[in-house]
Amino acid sequence: MPPGMGPSAPAPSPPSGAGPPGYSGRRGRPSGAPAPAEAVPVIAAGQGPRAHVRKVVALKSVPAVDLASSLGQLLRAEAEAMPHRATQGVSIVAEPVGNQLVLGGPAAAVEEIVGLVAQLDRSAAMVVLDVVLADAPMDQTGEAAVTPGSKPAGGAGGGLRVVARPEKMEVLAHARLAVLAGLSAHLQVGGQKGRISGTTLTKAGQVNMIDLTSVGTGVQITPKVGPDGLVQMKIEVDSSGSGPTEEGPPISISSKGEVVRAAATETLSAKATVRVPAGQTIVLAEGTPKPRSAKQRLVLITAQVLPMSGR
Repeated sequence: MPPGMGPSAPAPSPPSGAGPPGYSGRRGRPSGAPAPAEAVPVIAAGQGPRAHVRKVVALKSVPAVDLASSLGQLLRAEAEAMPHRATQGVSIVAEPVGNQLVLGGPAAAVEEIVGLVAQLDRSAAMVVLDVVLADAPMDQTGEAAVTPGSKPAGGAGGGLRVVARPEKMEVLAHARLAVLAGLSAHLQVGGQKGRISGTTLTKAGQVNMIDLTSVGTGVQITPKVGPDGLVQMKIEVDSSGSGPTEEGPPISISSKGEVVRAAATETLSAKATVRVPAGQTIVLAEGTPKPRSAKQRLVLITAQVLPMSGR
């Protein structure tokens, strides 16, 4: 052994998987060659993995269809104003049979919507409406004081006006309706009446064709309960009836030269918004009375508020 030289050490073994000189140590990739592409999850700054989840939320009082529509409008507005909002990836479907919402989307965003639902799904008030339809002499329907905040509004045929309760009136219908605040209750009183719509002259004489026309009065009421305890009611009244035959449209001429006319139809549509204390009766009269009638159609409404506790 030459002087100054120790025993020779064995050459180090190349790492496992290494190739001959000129190759890197990863699976025989030539040195200087680009690394193969790998799938890497892309995560936005400040966010963790966004797993997709589905969740069913049972509602206590708010209708699922209405709440799904409101939340959908919110998410669409946020998506336009703030595209980066995570909640825009949430899908909301109403399940009306069980009054439930089905949510799907990123876990954090779904939980954010669940929190909004909890705030919106509060116990609602049940409003019991006592509705009376009546006719009263025109000279007994004087004007009455209007509760502050009431807004009588003209309809297609006139408005509804608040009047004093008459001493004498003919009650046509009386019903008690229960409805959740914010929803609509409807009362229809009337029937069908036949009228001549055409004629045919035969050897046996004149044959009239009869159509059935719906007549009567329909009332739709949408109550809301304010924080002050007053009940605001949006009221819509639609009335229809048969007018004088002599004013109806001509449909034929008889063999004697007489003009045959169909019965005229009279309709009235009116709307109003009023605010009254719970338990107080309000009397509304149609703003436009029927022609040649000495009577005025009245709608008497009493609203009672029953608080509901959530389940």
